[in-house]
Amino acid sequence: MPGPYGSLANPVPLDPFQEIVNVHWGAKYLAANLDVGLEIVAGGANGTGPGPEYVDPWTYASLTSALLFFNPADALSTYKQLSGGVWNPVLPEQVSYTGEPSLPSEFTYDLWEYTGVSSSGIVQPFHRYVEVTGGAVLDITVPLSGEQFTDGLSVQVDILGQPFVGDGPHPAPFSGAVPLWKTGKDINGLADMDVVESPTVSIEGLTITFNGKSYTAIGSKCLPSTLISQRGDFWILFGREDVTA
Repeated sequence: MPGPYGSLANPVPLDPFQEIVNVHWGAKYLAANLDVGLEIVAGGANGTGPGPEYVDPWTYASLTSALLFFNPADALSTYKQLSGGVWNPVLPEQVSYTGEPSLPSEFTYDLWEYTGVSSSGIVQPFHRYVEVTGGAVLDITVPLSGEQFTDGLSVQVDILGQPFVGDGPHPAPFSGAVPLWKTGKDINGLADMDVVESPTVSIEGLTITFNGKSYTAIGSKCLPSTLISQRGDFWILFGREDVTA
């Protein structure tokens, strides 16, 4: 027969009038950072492109499809537990999870609509977190930030791509008198990235297990990057099985 350890079924007597019943319950809240990847397919079938023989060739000049994906091996990271009002680290091997975020289906594009990887160094499409959609503010601070969680369970993601000049590449004299093919638009020499899609990723139903207790996603917060080409952070707040907000 195991000794008392402080549960409702096996309380620890403190004195004739008091018992400890909540030892080993574990943290009330956990937090984790979610990452989704972006897989693109470039239009390699376009070959070297049209034009005279002296034009510098390129490959993979156009984007034909893009797909957000969830990699279970490393999608959740930077686990934290809230104890004493402070977020403390949790080792990844102490946590397991079930369920997956709800992701949009594959996006497809017409020829000469958006650029992909090219031999001339054109920026390939990328994605970034923009904001949590909906939700009331919760009185719980996001780890590594002064921001607060909301009870929203989805995040908006912008997929950015570089549009072609007009309806495709055009010749322009960038190197002396010999024209080279220009593909992507730019502003003052910098890539002009347009928002290609703005899908929503839902985390509703995502559950993690820590110290034998289940924690369900009850809130989230998007921390956008100040750099356009970086994804930013998307934090998820998990409440212990008896916690709803």
